Parts: sequence; C-alpha cells; structure tokens
Amino acid sequence: FVKLDSDALISVTRSRSQQKATNLDVSLAKPN
Repeated sequence: FVKLDSDALISVTRSRSQQKATNLDVSLAKPN
C-alpha cells in the first residue's frame, strides 16, 4: 500500500506539474 500510495503521489505530482507548465506556456503564447 505504501508503494502504491507513493507511486500515485508521484503520478499526481507529475500531472500537476505538467498542467502548470502547459498553462504557463499557453499564457506566454497569448499576447498580453
């Protein structure tokens, strides 16, 4: 269970990081 939780936490962290990076790229791509 501990390994499963840690893997899930890593997956969530990666997905959140990717979403943040994508949002940042989109905001930079849009003209201010």
